[in-house]
Amino acid sequence: MINISNLFFSFAKEYYTLHDINFKLKKGDGAIIIGDKDSGKTSLVRLLLGLEKPNSGTILLNNVSIDKVDFKNDLSLGYIPQTPPFIAGKSVEYNLKYIIKLRTKNKELVDVKVRNTLISYNLFAIKNVKIDHLNYYDKIMLSIARLSTRPIDLLIVDDIFSGLNEKELAEVVKSLKNLIKQNNCTVLILMSDKKYASLFKYDSKYLKSGSLCDEEVDLDD
Repeated sequence: MINISNLFFSFAKEYYTLHDINFKLKKGDGAIIIGDKDSGKTSLVRLLLGLEKPNSGTILLNNVSIDKVDFKNDLSLGYIPQTPPFIAGKSVEYNLKYIIKLRTKNKELVDVKVRNTLISYNLFAIKNVKIDHLNYYDKIMLSIARLSTRPIDLLIVDDIFSGLNEKELAEVVKSLKNLIKQNNCTVLILMSDKKYASLFKYDSKYLKSGSLCDEEVDLDD
């Protein structure tokens, strides 16, 4: 599913943000990458989303070069960033309905799907609350709820855990695991605090100053 070989990336000529990254993840498998805010996690995600191009090396998704992947037809990507994007000034229900209507034109079916999804993710009570007034936990749950309405081949979760309390964390992890099971998708989870790695039964890798390794390094240097 993911095959990264000899990847180098930089924003400036004299400094590589990512240095010789080699990483493979089979279809249906999962992995965790742990690194602090200066490790290069954001750059790696942007490359996997096709938002940046590497200086050298290759990124293959399903054996197709990232620059040739059609994310609408070739591969369905689910992405949950730390700051999820929504339609500002609109309600929870509106934001959810907008996504569902992109794929379903039948109004009755849309309404049923919206209602069921709101109930499943405990969002029904706040369905009329505008996005601007949501707390962090509700925004993350709405992000997961939106993804649950369509098939996903590859799920990327980008450092969403540290802003949650213990109860919220348990609910988010439970919902993520259900989403993963529902799609049998490939999963890449990035996090800055290694204590959250034990919440998932995936192997961990460590990103430090743009280099990826299997062994833990001191992320506080």
